Amino acid sequence: DLVYDYGLLGAMEMLHGGITSFVDMDLVYDPLFEAWRDAGIRGTAAIQAVNKWVPKELMISDEQRKKDIVATIDRWHGKDGLMVAVAPSTPFNCTPDFIRFLQDLCLQRGLGYYCHVSENKWEIEQSVKNTGMTPLMYMDSIGALSCPLCAVHGVLFTEEEKALAKEKKVTVCYNPKSNMKLGSGIAPVAEYLRMGIPVVLGTDGAASNDLLDIFEDMRTGLLMQHLRYNDPSCMSARDAFRMATQSGAEYLGINAGVLKEGKDADIVLMDT
Repeated sequence: DLVYDYGLLGAMEMLHGGITSFVDMDLVYDPLFEAWRDAGIRGTAAIQAVNKWVPKELMISDEQRKKDIVATIDRWHGKDGLMVAVAPSTPFNCTPDFIRFLQDLCLQRGLGYYCHVSENKWEIEQSVKNTGMTPLMYMDSIGALSCPLCAVHGVLFTEEEKALAKEKKVTVCYNPKSNMKLGSGIAPVAEYLRMGIPVVLGTDGAASNDLLDIFEDMRTGLLMQHLRYNDPSCMSARDAFRMATQSGAEYLGINAGVLKEGKDADIVLMDT
């Protein structure tokens, strides 16, 4: 009941704020899909998968984890406008073999592929200490960038990682209010756009944002870029709007994101 209720409340808040499609990268339970289906929202559940740093009482075998993930995909992907995606939580929460399994599953089943990458300074330091590489370079070294990745945050990419992201067709998910709340930094989004790296916009969920208001994130995200580069022309309101609409739909693989003949008619009515 609790899962259904929080799924429904989240869907109601998003619909009220003009969000018709979204990705929820979290623990995934059947009542969550039921809530989204009943609300009539287009939800994608990105199964946040980990097999390291798991408390003993929650530890199960990798084989069981894999079976559970595949079973969830079989039950829900493509049903009632809902989708399932796969998300190794972070490079350091998963063994290399497990990340490669998740990536291969995305390739085989045509699923979205998400991972928290380079969100904060601590993560970078731990990655360099444990692997000798920054997070995105490490993912490439273990063969985990063969599937188009949505790198959630991408706040602290090195110059080498920016070039790699462009080469490997990585999409960055920009979560400006979350990055401020958690003190992570300001992602160089204006530079990503200039380089041709696709950027989509997210709230990162209520826990690290307080609201599920994409309009507030569009405005905040735009102003943060002007502040980072000391340049009000480095990124436009149109860029921010595109990240929240068209670019998001393109990565999700849904026929929406713009008002155009032949597209799904996700129309939001606003009281101005």
